[in-house]
Amino acid sequence: MWIVMVIAVVFLLVFFIREHWNNYVLIARNTTYIYEILSTDFKDRFPNEDVLLATSGVIDAWKYVTEDSLPVHHILTGAQTSEFGSCYLDFMKVDMSDNPTREFWIHDTPRILYFVMQLEALIFQVDTHVPSEHIINAVKSKKRVIAKEIKKTINKYKAHGAPALLKENTDAFMNAKVFAKLRDELGIVSKIPKEQLVNENLINIV
Repeated sequence: MWIVMVIAVVFLLVFFIREHWNNYVLIARNTTYIYEILSTDFKDRFPNEDVLLATSGVIDAWKYVTEDSLPVHHILTGAQTSEFGSCYLDFMKVDMSDNPTREFWIHDTPRILYFVMQLEALIFQVDTHVPSEHIINAVKSKKRVIAKEIKKTINKYKAHGAPALLKENTDAFMNAKVFAKLRDELGIVSKIPKEQLVNENLINIV
């Protein structure tokens, strides 16, 4: 009986990955572009990396945020926990890093990778009825795919900038009065002193 259950879980996981293959790449690409735009054009508006990452996620997941299917505080919490390479879904916590001792507590921790993985898990949870454990495992299994897309997008941004639509949407969110309340909720400020700026160095994904 347990063998049948294991096979069923494997098939479910494979089906889920195939159905959402393009979304793994798309979410990683768009979130990274938005992150780079914010880092470049609005770096004096973010008191810390948590707020910068969360803002990138909110803009990319705008449809879910405006429908109230993905609360802003869940995205903000995901940004905070990305520092430790952990992914939370419901009451589950899963370590998404390959080697926590080596990967973390170093200056160039690839936080955007772990934040994107958390964001994807949150979005897939809204879109599907798949158990949380299977969603997290599916996202973790695509870690290299996600990391590769993030690195490729950073290189494209350096060479050509961001797509016009993403740039326009990001500028609108950061400047329009209608989004002021949401910016306050995220912790975005009008301007902060130069010495307190979020590190502007681009994150390198190995």
